[in-house]
Amino acid sequence: GNLYLEGTFKTGTCKGSDHYGLIARVPVLKDANKGYLFGVTCDGYYSLRRWDGTIGEDGKMEWLVRWTLSPAIATGSDKTNRLGIMTVGSRLILYVNGSLLTEVKDSTFSSGYFGVFVGADQTDNLTVRVEDMAYWENPQP
Repeated sequence: GNLYLEGTFKTGTCKGSDHYGLIARVPVLKDANKGYLFGVTCDGYYSLRRWDGTIGEDGKMEWLVRWTLSPAIATGSDKTNRLGIMTVGSRLILYVNGSLLTEVKDSTFSSGYFGVFVGADQTDNLTVRVEDMAYWENPQP
């Protein structure tokens, strides 16, 4: 349920809408077909989506925060970004490199596992290294 999850990501060649990030509150670890996806792009945007892969043929992805530009995100290739998501009850609070981005409320998924994702939109063989992952339970927002 209530935790602060943080991951440090280092990109290789990366541009434009190539993206990566954290998935949180995944109800069933072995399925990993539901959860919140907090991602950033290589050109400096962030978003938060709610994913339910059990709906319909292709699953259902819903925007909680559409792609939003932030100067806190390091852009381009060979960059490091530290992504954090604090989940307290229905509050989902997003951070990049120690800067608060936004907060939204959604109570669809109340607890679960976490992981990472990478999406190559423009770069063949996009590589993103996860240099560190950590979480703290019962954070004080």
